[in-house]
Amino acid sequence: MWVTSYIVVVIGKSQAEVTPAFGVTSITAPIIGVIAGGIFIDKIGGYKGEAAMALTLKICFAFACLAATFAITCAYVPKAVADQGVSCITNTSSPFYVAPDDARATAGFWWCIGLIFITLVFGGAIIPAAMGCLVSAVPPDMRSVGSALSMFCFQQFGYAFSPLASALIGDLATFSREDIIDCLAQTCAGGVQTADCPSSAVIDFEMKNAQTRASLELCFQVVMLCGLLGVACFFASWRFAVAHANRTGGEVQTAKPKVANVKVVEVRTAEGEIDISEISPRIDPNGHTVIGDKI
Repeated sequence: MWVTSYIVVVIGKSQAEVTPAFGVTSITAPIIGVIAGGIFIDKIGGYKGEAAMALTLKICFAFACLAATFAITCAYVPKAVADQGVSCITNTSSPFYVAPDDARATAGFWWCIGLIFITLVFGGAIIPAAMGCLVSAVPPDMRSVGSALSMFCFQQFGYAFSPLASALIGDLATFSREDIIDCLAQTCAGGVQTADCPSSAVIDFEMKNAQTRASLELCFQVVMLCGLLGVACFFASWRFAVAHANRTGGEVQTAKPKVANVKVVEVRTAEGEIDISEISPRIDPNGHTVIGDKI
């Protein structure tokens, strides 16, 4: 949501250009990653067995490293490419307003979109393998509960909590009023106060815009840096899986079949032969599966 605001405010492109590009990227990149990641994991043998699961988690760790690398790059490079230098006047109606360099903004915009696309591809490639490992790591008779619990955690601590965390982080950003006044003094005519600049109203207006910009920059950087947390988690999971596979010899975890007590009652014809066609199973009061009643 606020990524588009970041590109508009910090990078300097219009909302009409940003929304379609980011929308297409956020839809297509994860789908490409999920499909490609699933195919790749299947090609190397999947995640059935302790040794195979350790290899799969190693690949997930590699994908996470690549995703985090491009994410961190995205937090700094596009902004540097689109940087317009010192300019504090954002009110387009002000006589002191200087239009940004569209070529630099366009370059920064495509850098940002491209890096986000690659980040989402590698992030999406992790999903099928990670979900498969998560389900396979749970005992067979608990996999339904494990899958439901994991989805609950994803929704509550991921999708639901992340907007709140982003807002709290954004509120930590600060931009001093003195910096705004100094910047305005450089931007206006030799720092001489006029009716337009740098009056108190202008300072308040630009202070608000500077605070918004600083909050968006901080949010974007922190969220992109959070990819390092995913790298650490996948590294720990991979090393734990390797240690567990070494202890168990890489055995495949299979479900133990539940064998019911079966009581067989033979049904014979007048000639003494077993009549299979007239045998029907049922459960007797003692819980035994009884085979042999006449239909």
